[in-house]
Amino acid sequence: MNTSQLRQVDLNLLVVFAVFAEERSVSAAATRLLLTQPAVSRALNRLRTMFNDDLFIRGKGRYELTPNAARILKELEVVLPRIDRLVRGSEFDPLKEEVVFNIACTDYALSILGPQITRRIISHGSKASLCFVVFSESVYQDLEQGHVDLAFQVHEERIPVSLATEKLFEEEMVCIVPNSWAKLSRLSLDRYAASGHVIVSLHDSVQAFPDKALLRHGIKRKSLLRVPHFLAALECVEATDLVATVPKRFAEKYARHFHVRVIAPPKELERYEYWMAWHPRLNSDSAHQWLRREVRLAARSL
Repeated sequence: MNTSQLRQVDLNLLVVFAVFAEERSVSAAATRLLLTQPAVSRALNRLRTMFNDDLFIRGKGRYELTPNAARILKELEVVLPRIDRLVRGSEFDPLKEEVVFNIACTDYALSILGPQITRRIISHGSKASLCFVVFSESVYQDLEQGHVDLAFQVHEERIPVSLATEKLFEEEMVCIVPNSWAKLSRLSLDRYAASGHVIVSLHDSVQAFPDKALLRHGIKRKSLLRVPHFLAALECVEATDLVATVPKRFAEKYARHFHVRVIAPPKELERYEYWMAWHPRLNSDSAHQWLRREVRLAARSL
């Protein structure tokens, strides 16, 4: 971390900058800052020297910001509340502090959990925003390096023990089959194993669940098609004689839009757990605590 320039800066000047940019008046800024007007004028001169810019130009009845001052103010509106919270150790307030949360997830999590989270976090007046990114092979490295704040996934042994995790909810799988199939309430394990399958996987030829559960019974699915998203799997089943194994909540939301049937999977495919993971350095971060709390409440509403 290079702080050579920061060591030469009086951070109180940035507070003066922010207040004056809001007030555009020496007297009004002095009142808010509990300073004399000459002290505010001296601080403004020091700011002009520090940024090598006029910053504020006198206009009709008030000062106007230069383009550089406007850019600085935009940055300070994000940075100063965080510094203030850091010093005071206060709770995160989404109505006052701008923050972007990056969440890695699959199309399943985004379509089922995403709307619930969005409704809670992107509320009226909130300055918090969300960026959902694709759950990729580098997700654990992204969590380690701080590129991603939170990841949603099936709980399995792949999650590094160095990460913090928490169970969100339980899910179960159902089978999507073509409408041409005879009506069945459930697929037997034998027929399931003999059928051709659409595999939904972002990384490799294995769909974390149910493939790893099937291996315990010595079964490997006959993979004839691999797609990266569950919605694509539904479309492919409609056009083929293949079977797709998808989460029940996803099927309940989307299967009715396709010419397919939804039937129960073999009894050997048990329920599974969906978790969130994050780096432990964020355990006590109040903004991340707030995020996890909102995600937790969103998951309970499913």
